[in-house]
Amino acid sequence: YRRYLNRLDGFYYRNGISSFSMESAEEFIRSDIPAAKKVICKNIINRFQHYLSTGSWSTKRVCKYKAGLLSPELEKLLISYKHYNKKKGNKPLTISKKEKLSREFLRRCNSKSIEDITSEKITDAVINTKNKDEWQYARQFFKFCLETKRVPFEFGPLIPKTRQVKKLPSTYSVEEITKVEFTVARTTTIGKRDYALLLLSTRLGLRSGDIVDLKLSEIDFEQKKIKRIQLKTGNEIELALVADVENALLDYIKNA
Repeated sequence: YRRYLNRLDGFYYRNGISSFSMESAEEFIRSDIPAAKKVICKNIINRFQHYLSTGSWSTKRVCKYKAGLLSPELEKLLISYKHYNKKKGNKPLTISKKEKLSREFLRRCNSKSIEDITSEKITDAVINTKNKDEWQYARQFFKFCLETKRVPFEFGPLIPKTRQVKKLPSTYSVEEITKVEFTVARTTTIGKRDYALLLLSTRLGLRSGDIVDLKLSEIDFEQKKIKRIQLKTGNEIELALVADVENALLDYIKNA
């Protein structure tokens, strides 16, 4: 929040504006904020304005993405695409993102039906896209259109691929894991906590979400096991409470 409000302050300084208003703040968002960050910045500005007018800080989300509708034909096609992704087993958030970014790309194609879209319109849409995440989802959308025989050929190859960030290794050697564990200062309260968190991951393979959500009631020190429902899969797991993990947890619970 401070970062965006500091940028707003700099915008005011450069333009000789001495008092806050939503009109000037919206001009700041239009001129200084990238397309991919406009919704976030708008939300921060709205909360700031709410604080100035009421004296209280609200955590309620006050800015929600609302996309303008396309032609009835394209909206009907997007509904079919939504059902298609649902059948594929995509999560609701993924389905929503695919629909949102596909809609934005179609809007830039400036067509009322899928039959009106040409390679020239695809090229124009690519050039005018600021959020390059749209390219990935647009390729998936046009692949769906080809599979369902709504277009005679695939437009996907006309849309560039964004460079993927190199992934971190998915596995580490025992020596590498030991080096990481050894760096934790276990004499401090935060270090005791971090060491327990780390061993839950390195020794038991718990996901980060399951680690931070872990409750004392799910740890059975007498039977030496951890039993809980995984957040990501919804499946129940039971893990052996090995000595290193047990000692780290007890050290944190009793001394930190």
